[in-house]
Amino acid sequence: MDSCRFENCDVCGIRADIASYVNPAGITDCQFNNCTNGDNESAAIEARDASLRIERCYLNMNDTGILCHAKSVLNMADDANNVFFNRITNVRFTDDDPYETTCAIYEGHNDFYHYYNHQTEETANDFDFDKNYFSVSTPYPIDADGNWFQNDLVRTIPVNDTIDITIDKYDQGANQEAPDPENSRFFTALQYEKAKDYEAAYDLYADIIESYSEVEEKYLPSCYDAIYRLSTLNNIPVVQSIQFFNAEIINCAVSDTVLHNLLTSYLTKLFIVDEDFQSAIDLIQVRIDEPYSTLDSLRAVLDLEIVLQLASFEENKKPITTRYAQYKYPNIQVFSARHEEHWQQMKRLLKSTDGDTPPIPPAVTLYQNYPNPSNPSTTINFSLPKQMKAKLKVYNLKGQLVKELVNGTIPKGRHKVVWDGKNAQGKSAATGIYLIRLDTGGRAITRKAMLLK
Repeated sequence: MDSCRFENCDVCGIRADIASYVNPAGITDCQFNNCTNGDNESAAIEARDASLRIERCYLNMNDTGILCHAKSVLNMADDANNVFFNRITNVRFTDDDPYETTCAIYEGHNDFYHYYNHQTEETANDFDFDKNYFSVSTPYPIDADGNWFQNDLVRTIPVNDTIDITIDKYDQGANQEAPDPENSRFFTALQYEKAKDYEAAYDLYADIIESYSEVEEKYLPSCYDAIYRLSTLNNIPVVQSIQFFNAEIINCAVSDTVLHNLLTSYLTKLFIVDEDFQSAIDLIQVRIDEPYSTLDSLRAVLDLEIVLQLASFEENKKPITTRYAQYKYPNIQVFSARHEEHWQQMKRLLKSTDGDTPPIPPAVTLYQNYPNPSNPSTTINFSLPKQMKAKLKVYNLKGQLVKELVNGTIPKGRHKVVWDGKNAQGKSAATGIYLIRLDTGGRAITRKAMLLK
């Protein structure tokens, strides 16, 4: 979808469902304005089981910019250049256990603004995670390097040391790119893809998956997504990727449930691309027969409805069989109505299982940095009960200022900032213990942090 404009949508501008994957171009040069109903249920883009590329889009004054449901791995990396300026949340995640949804924004040079509502004294967040995010021990991290965040703050809700957003390098300003990162296999693969050398990119993504380092592990969802994405182009045979995902599914069947389910989703979508609807149906029916959760069983029904409908559109219809013929509808009108009913049922279930957002503490709070010890970057969270002037500084044990991280009027709410382990002159600080001090005039709080190199 290219160069479209969406205004005043009550529910969402675009809903990306499992059938959206056959178009690798994704959503480009679109504007989304005022998709709002005031309760954070409206979004510019709502995605379920989606592998969309979102590029050069302007998401302005919607309740939520992008709402990601289960198995969505949205690609906003590598010069995507989107602008987020939304009322409540820029990117919001809803899922259950196992938690499979994430997004890729590495070197995306996206701009994240923080809208401030003067009536409610609330400031918009960049990333909003539901309570189910914490039900798994190793949710996929988000590498936010190479993006611009207003005031150099990554605002998440809730603030919790198990939220894994890594960032070592901000863009210097809105619409300004940071220097290219240090050379890495993942960045090189992105450059191959940008140059349309798809075979080289495909091979390198596969190599990373086969022999990833500890540093590269966070890019695995993006690498798998790239393998799928490149398979939708004519350069890579779909059957090659079907064989690839089949082998990976066998390898992780027991050891990694989250990855197993995510890869099975990609395999299902590849069967759809290949118009092998029966194989897709067979995979989906297993999730209905033996559900690991009520929500996933309902999502499997949504998938099955789509695949059965797509199969009915084919001119040379191959015979298909399903044990759930009740989801094979006589026409597109009945499909649309029933599919929407199941969507709303899924959202009600998610809402009923989602906990309330932890309240903002009534006093200024500085949380322990993480990781601690760090090597070299560490994330510092703090919360303010109201808008106020605040300074966040790093000192050595002699009381000498190492670096000032925040100095200005900061809105009410939870805030996140990263210390990259460098001093004010941009040189790496020495190994040792440092003091992180939050000063709001009336109160100062200090935490100890250890830097290891």
